[in-house]
Amino acid sequence: MQQAWQILRKDGFYLRREIALYFGTLVAAWYLGPFHAWWLGPYEPGITEMLVMIAGAFLISRLIHADALAGDRQFWITRPYRWTSLLAAKLLFIVALIDLPVLFFQWFMLSREAFSFSSIWRGLLWEQFLIFGMSLLVAAFAAMTAGLVSFAAIVIVAEVVLAGISRAVKLPEHSLHSSEWLRGALGFTVVLVMSVVVLFLQYRGRHTGASRRSAFYLLAAGILGYIFVPWHAAFGIQGFFSKQPVDASSIRVSLGASNVKWALAMNRQKQVQIALPLAITGVPGLPRLETLEVLLRSANGREARLKLNRFFGPSPRASGSGNLVVSVDSELDRDFFDAERASAVALRGTLFLTIFGNAQNHTILVTQSTMTVNLTDRLRCDVFHYSNLYCDSAFRWPNQSIDMGLVAWPGYSPAMSYSPFPASLRLFPFERGWVMPLVKGPNDIPSPDPNRYIEVRVTEPVAYIRRDFEIPDVHLTDIAIPWRSQSVTRGGKSVLEIEY
Repeated sequence: MQQAWQILRKDGFYLRREIALYFGTLVAAWYLGPFHAWWLGPYEPGITEMLVMIAGAFLISRLIHADALAGDRQFWITRPYRWTSLLAAKLLFIVALIDLPVLFFQWFMLSREAFSFSSIWRGLLWEQFLIFGMSLLVAAFAAMTAGLVSFAAIVIVAEVVLAGISRAVKLPEHSLHSSEWLRGALGFTVVLVMSVVVLFLQYRGRHTGASRRSAFYLLAAGILGYIFVPWHAAFGIQGFFSKQPVDASSIRVSLGASNVKWALAMNRQKQVQIALPLAITGVPGLPRLETLEVLLRSANGREARLKLNRFFGPSPRASGSGNLVVSVDSELDRDFFDAERASAVALRGTLFLTIFGNAQNHTILVTQSTMTVNLTDRLRCDVFHYSNLYCDSAFRWPNQSIDMGLVAWPGYSPAMSYSPFPASLRLFPFERGWVMPLVKGPNDIPSPDPNRYIEVRVTEPVAYIRRDFEIPDVHLTDIAIPWRSQSVTRGGKSVLEIEY
């Protein structure tokens, strides 16, 4: 341990300028943080966060290259260093001068916004674990390179690959919807395992070739798993986090009222556009449709799968009803449509629903044009101009749905995630949503006080269920969107001819 401490002191003095640069970017982020937190919209790394990330990666690379592992001409290998002491010194440096400053940075920013320590300490610790894992990845890249130029090259390649992966997982067929946290957990696990393997091989025996091969194979397997995680499996895993049992046998699925006669396809494509109205009833609670899968089967056994584009409909939480009506915008293979349009087909599908419950009702008395209220232990909300409501959450948006009275959240709220973890990887420890809520006057709520009120209802996911269903005798022409219709004369009679 004494040798590790000596190496740590040597690195601290040698890298004092790089340490000052890293701390300087954190100070800049501290001053610019409130402006970043004010912007509404999905969390995106800002310029100050990018500078912190670059300065941190540069510091870690310089730390590892101070006692470079790749190659055989380094002077330091003639010193009587134990590899365990050298590795321990590098890891202590990362914890003390990379992770801990970020911990205090986030703690101070959250304290400035009046978040209590009891509500944020789990997120703080988990955030440091995530940052430490990514720091190990940077250290592993540096351990496999001999200098800053080769390190920068491998980082640029990694960024290009990461950009391609991000585009791939945004495709509808790869989406995991609100269970995307499972993909992130898989990716982080692969990164952590790869980093540990590389650092162990390099520091124990400087096996650079074996380290690079191990990193390549592990990352390749991880990328394939990251992109092609089946959403059936993801939602099955999500089901283990249900808080209460739900009987799915009471759920009924039928065709709703079709509106295709009022619709018109923009052009004639290789796929036939389908507007599938589904009425979901008998749900024991307040449901949210996560995704669905639909298969059409003809009488002779021929099958075709609907390609789902999107689905939409009013929120069942808005009316407090367990019924759900959605319109599914999808596409169907034209050959199947042309062959089966004159006959009835069976529609088979699978629904994946999240059930919300444990409602908490809050009535906020608005006494000032600007005021702050703690809606829950994780939501700190500001009321502006008597009606606009802005809510900040520490580290990530909680697993909660926010409704205003009987009106579902009409403003912006971050995409809901059902992650059981208290934080996601980020520097600025905020996520914000906003709403223009239902405001009630003194005549609406019995009270002698003439001030305004805001009604808020908070619900949380209590169960994740899968429901298989079948709807027989479905006529494709009842759900297909026509491309063109015109009146033609046949046998002396005017006939409406519809093309799909």
